[in-house]
Formats: sequence, C-alpha cells, structure tokens
Amino acid sequence: MPGPLDPAARGMLRPREVYEVGAMVLAGMVLRLVLALVSRGTNDIVSWEDFANHIAEHGLLWMYANVPLWNHPPLMGYMVEGLRALAPALGWAFPPTFKLVPIAADGLSALLIFRVWLAHTGDYRAARRALLWFTLSLNAVLVSGYHGNTDPLVGALVLAACMAVERRHSFAGGALLAAAVNVKLIPLLLAPLLVARLSASEISRFAAGLALGVLPFLPVLWLAGDGFVRNAVAYRSNFDNWGVPLFIRATEYVGGASVVGPWAEAYVRVGPILVIAGVLAVAGYARLAQRFSTYEHAALGLAIFLILAPGFGVQYTAILGPVLLAVSQRWGGAWAVTSGLFLLVVYVTFSTGEFPLYSYFDSPLRPHAAAVGFFAWTLLVAFTWTTVQQRGRPAPPEPVAAVRVTASSVGLRH
Repeated sequence: MPGPLDPAARGMLRPREVYEVGAMVLAGMVLRLVLALVSRGTNDIVSWEDFANHIAEHGLLWMYANVPLWNHPPLMGYMVEGLRALAPALGWAFPPTFKLVPIAADGLSALLIFRVWLAHTGDYRAARRALLWFTLSLNAVLVSGYHGNTDPLVGALVLAACMAVERRHSFAGGALLAAAVNVKLIPLLLAPLLVARLSASEISRFAAGLALGVLPFLPVLWLAGDGFVRNAVAYRSNFDNWGVPLFIRATEYVGGASVVGPWAEAYVRVGPILVIAGVLAVAGYARLAQRFSTYEHAALGLAIFLILAPGFGVQYTAILGPVLLAVSQRWGGAWAVTSGLFLLVVYVTFSTGEFPLYSYFDSPLRPHAAAVGFFAWTLLVAFTWTTVQQRGRPAPPEPVAAVRVTASSVGLRH
C-alpha cells in the first residue's frame, strides 16, 4: 500500500468526480439488489427467516436455550426481527429484505475503500480503480446479493475500525470493532492486531471503545449465559473441503478411514488454538517491526483465520475482501476474482434449479469446487508470506539529499 501523503497534497474532489463516485457505488448496489430480487440464496437465508419467526413468537432469550443453530450476538436478533416486520411494508419476501443489510454494507465498504486510496495517494484515478474493483468484485456481489448472511457487514465495520485506528482515533476504532463483534464474534481475533498499532495511552482509549460492545451481551449472559456459551462461543463451523481440513479429509479418505476421522477430530480441537497463536504471533512481530499499516494488520489476521480455521463457511471470504483491497489492489483484485469464482462454482454446484435461484448445501464442498477454492486458499498463503517477508525487512537508509529536501519542504510549509 502506498505511504501516507501530506494532507495539503490530497486536494479536493471536483463535482464531476463526486457524481462519478456516487454513480459507481449506486450501480454496484443496484447490481446486488437485482441479484437479491431474483434469488432466494442458500440454506443460511432459510435459517435467518426461521430465526426471525421464532424471535417474534418467543423472544430472543428463548433462542439461546432452544435453538442450537442460533449462534449470533443478541443485536442480530433484534435486527432480523425488524427486517421481518419491514418485508410486508416493502411488499417483498424476507430474503431480499434481509439482503438490504449486506448490500448497504457493501456500499459503505466501497466508499471507505475509495477514501483510503484517495487519502494515501492523492490520486483520484487510483482511488476510483480500487472502488471499481470492489463494486464489481464477484465475491462481494455473490455474498451480499445472493448468499444471505451478515458477513459483508462484518467486513465493512472491520474496515471502518482499521481506518479509525490508522488515523489514531483509537476510541472510535475500538467502538467500531465492537460493532463488528456484535455482528459476528470472529472480528474479536483482530483486537491484538489493532492494538499493536497503538501507543499505551491509545490502547486504553481503544479498550474503552471496545468495552462498549460488551453492553448488548450483558443481559444475555446474565439470563441465558449457558445457552449463549454453548451456541455462540463454543460454535464450530463445518469441517469442510477448504484449507487444512481439505488436506485432512483427503488424507483420511485416501487411507480408507472415515471422512471425519481421528485427524479431523484432533484438528477441530487444536485448530482454534493455532488460529489464536498465529494471530498473536503476527501481532507481536508487527509490533516489533513497526512497518505494517493497520489494514495490513487486519488483512493478515483474517488471512490466518481463513488459512488455519478448522471450520469454514464460504461466506467468510467476504469479510476479508474490503480490508485486502485497502492494502493492495493487486492482492485484493486477485482475491475478488479467485474467491468469487470459487463461490460461483459452489453456488452453481448446489443449485436446485428453482426460481428464485436457490442453492441447498446438503454435503461438504464437491471436489471440483474444492479445487477452485484451493487456488483462493493458496493466494492467502502467498499474501501472508509475501507481506511478512517484505515488511519484515529493515528499511533502507534514506539518502541524505532526500532528507534535506524533506526538511526544506517542512520549513516552507510552516
């Protein structure tokens, strides 16, 4: 990612450029909305509709005690109940109404990505190109417009938290990360990586902002704590044909053992520890190196999660997309294409042939889909290795002449 540009050199957008950016964001959201209106989605959207009906009838606390699949933070219960009530007012079915949330989240991510690149390069064309990458990202379009889950909202809030921390607004950064944790618990992994960018005083403000996110959980922990821990904290996603589980499943299948044999069971237990250890190791390394941006911190953390996680849902891939595009258009664009093609193959493979379009996940990922996913997974490994290697090298000494010019420039500005 380019280094920060002096604020005086960033300039202002011309009215034409403002309209152009707005039109691109709007076009991306319309594209997703059209897909939402012609599709039902996946099993996830069916689950969300069931959740909404149960919450409306029995209340949120009842869910944690009686619906094992309800593994979401409490605010998501209130959100889905509100969307259920909104659907009749719009005259829409529940699936496209629900997808308004991830579609709006993608609109926010697009604007944030544009702002990141404009602030760091001062180049409108580079910022517009990054915006276009996300607007047309096959991964982002499919997850927000088709799949039917909240992962795009997580990605947008994580990116916003990174932007706040990068600008040294540490309290806001903590509060935005807390908002992401109130959508899904996964972003909690990123806390040590964001903290690694802050000074001691900033860490205390970040922690105060993050602590706000605890408040919605308190009534649930007090009144339905056992169910929440069992459903949400102890939740393990599918041991699917992605990443390390793909290798384990292939080995056990070739060996004639059960598809979910002893190595799989062992990795389900050990995998979360490896993810946490990997994130902490990168956080410590980044803290010492002091050569990574906040966006790189978050992208590395999410990449480690996707590389090592013992449980996987295809929609998780959308969490990384916005942050990775904020780091690099080369890596972010490659991820948008490879993970997008992977999702397309998955959804087509599980398609029921119905209209509105629907994909029913009734088995692990099929071999041809897993093969495409392998390329996306290896891209993450390459990104992680390359970023750590490049940023871990000592900075080359700055030429004396350059130092003098910089000092002169500073003198002129002041």
